[in-house]
Amino acid sequence: MNKDTIEESLQQEGLSSEPEESAQKQEALSSEPEPGKSVQKQETRSSEPEPRKSVQKQETRSSEPVPRKAEQKQEEKTREQEFARYARQTALPEIGLEGQEKLSRARVLLVGVGGLGSPIALYLSGAGIGTLGLVDNDVVSLNNLQRQVLYSEKEIGLPKAVCAKHRLQQLNTSVKIIAYNERLTPENARSIISNYDIVVDGCDNFATRFLLSDTCQELGIPYVYGAICGLEGQVTVFCHGPHPQPTYRTLFPDEEQTLRMPHPSKAVIGITPGVVGCVEAGEVLKLICGYGDSLVGKLWTIDLRTLQSYVIQLL
Repeated sequence: MNKDTIEESLQQEGLSSEPEESAQKQEALSSEPEPGKSVQKQETRSSEPEPRKSVQKQETRSSEPVPRKAEQKQEEKTREQEFARYARQTALPEIGLEGQEKLSRARVLLVGVGGLGSPIALYLSGAGIGTLGLVDNDVVSLNNLQRQVLYSEKEIGLPKAVCAKHRLQQLNTSVKIIAYNERLTPENARSIISNYDIVVDGCDNFATRFLLSDTCQELGIPYVYGAICGLEGQVTVFCHGPHPQPTYRTLFPDEEQTLRMPHPSKAVIGITPGVVGCVEAGEVLKLICGYGDSLVGKLWTIDLRTLQSYVIQLL
């Protein structure tokens, strides 16, 4: 058969005379793939799912927290409010923004929330102390109100620590207030005091002061001491500074004899704890921010009848 006859025969059978290219095209169009090859390709494609890029992206995005604009705005507003609240004290070179940051991280324990404790608590909370612990197991009584300015007539008979916490939170919500409605004792002193950076004295008895001094000395925590009687008061900082560090025992070396002494008169006018408590709060701020001349190793005394004051070297 000649070439023309061969081509004619192929055309009649529906096949192209062109070699492999036409044959491959025809195979691709055919509904019955060649055994093995096309089937395997198809099976491979169906058994191996295509990478789910868009799905993975979507999953990643959904797992990441979406910024909440309302919360961000609230945080910005809070920062602005805090800047405005403390603007007068951060304007002082002794405080500044760095000092304010130190105050916000400080943890101070106030033992006794009465006459001395009231101004101490109010001014430390107002200054923006980060955490303020309050230890007191007493209740508010009518004769407290003449000098204990934290409380009101409606709170008579209620626990001082709880009432003080409520009042201070109203003054400054950014301060964390922890109320201990209990007496400081040898059993709980170490576990409570060890959580704080500074202890400040608002109590009114020798036994608690010996306990405070001994525990603070053991833990290496500064103890800001203050005491009043009538129209007189005194303040110092114990358990801090270079060795030898003065302690409460520097003032009263004989504990037994001191405890046998008759309790000082309870006669007092409200301004005495007000003045002395403010000086104690000032010493706390100096220790935290690191400015000024602290009363470490020195006893400050004042007589409000004459306004005479002295600073006595303890060691």
